[in-house]
Amino acid sequence: MKQQRSATLSEHLLKEADRFLMSQRVRRTSGNLRIQEGVDKAWRNLVQWRKTIEPPRSARLKRFAVRPDGPVTRVLDEHPDLVNEFYCRDLLKAIPGIVERTLSLSQVTLAGITSSELVYLREAANCYVFDLPRAAIALARAAMEGRLRKVLARTSGKEAVKKMELQGVIEELVRTRRLSSEARTRANRLRTAANGVLHDEENACTDALTSIEDARAAILETSRKSNG
Repeated sequence: MKQQRSATLSEHLLKEADRFLMSQRVRRTSGNLRIQEGVDKAWRNLVQWRKTIEPPRSARLKRFAVRPDGPVTRVLDEHPDLVNEFYCRDLLKAIPGIVERTLSLSQVTLAGITSSELVYLREAANCYVFDLPRAAIALARAAMEGRLRKVLARTSGKEAVKKMELQGVIEELVRTRRLSSEARTRANRLRTAANGVLHDEENACTDALTSIEDARAAILETSRKSNG
């Protein structure tokens, strides 16, 4: 007989969280779970409105959303315990994906790069882990661009490099053999992905893991060649 898999901590805690409905401990019945799902959906809409300052889609609520003392504003401020309950369940549901994305990050040594570039790359990785691919891609580009411009500025001067587009920086580094053709391909792929994300293009690539790997590869190559 096949041994049943033990529940993970997040699964166990989620079952415990499912016993709460509007801060009251209830039986974990199918009916209560359906009600709970509807309540969480309503809180998700309100929380999203608070984060984006965008009125809820409901025409009935939209009239009051912009009022500082309106019901939409008050319901969040007066019930922090219910917001806490909503976030607990949402975050517990997200944990399996967080674990999967963490494990998918490859181990690449980045010794030799400056702390500022490493900060950007770590932030990009954090955004990827927590399922914020657009932010991850933008930060991965920032990490790579900062490094490439710094390397080129050593020979071309800071002022000249400031005036150059990123594509021109990449091509100049290839011409002077500080970037390989493979690294150029990866750098341009990240540049294009970030442009699509930052300009909110409809078909923008949101493969954050590939973008982080592209940034790492370019940074690592320029680090090795600069120290070689």
